[in-house]
Amino acid sequence: MQNYLRDLAKQSTPDQIEAALTAILDHFGGLVGFTTAWIEHQERMMRAGGLRAQKCFEGILQMLLYLEDRRKSEMPEVDQLSREELGAHMVQEGIRLLSNPALED
Repeated sequence: MQNYLRDLAKQSTPDQIEAALTAILDHFGGLVGFTTAWIEHQERMMRAGGLRAQKCFEGILQMLLYLEDRRKSEMPEVDQLSREELGAHMVQEGIRLLSNPALED
């Protein structure tokens, strides 16, 4: 886990971050596997204390910043959409989220 998080924290472009996230999710068998492994890793690092505890959050922070930037760039200005366009966008996003293979166990 530590190597994956370290690698993720070093990435600077969206393509690099996405590639690192894909490798992480593939290695841990999806989002649930990654989350479980990260929680166990984080608990061990917190018990050890010091810089290791801080380092375990750097990759996660990089991931969250990337996902937030991506979400903002893909989200249309809601106040500029008609009711029909907004409804269609919400359905499209729901389908996209539900069909994401990373969310499967």
